[in-house]
Amino acid sequence: MNIISKKRIYAVLITLLLLLLNGCGEPQEPAVNQINHLAQDSQAIEKGLESLSNHEQEDMKLYNVILSQGREKKSNVTGLHC
Repeated sequence: MNIISKKRIYAVLITLLLLLLNGCGEPQEPAVNQINHLAQDSQAIEKGLESLSNHEQEDMKLYNVILSQGREKKSNVTGLHC
């Protein structure tokens, strides 16, 4: 065989081998789908943080109500005690 036909045979064999290797591996998820998943995860995290923030605000309101009622009771007791 001459050198050019050997190179062609090797090129064809390498190409077939690469095709087989790519076909046997796990399929890769397209980058667009990966970005969509990241965006959805980010939105879910944002909603979770917003929910936590709302709960924290409600807790602070309740704490302030309890604190103010405690001050009122203490001032009433102090006034009665003197």
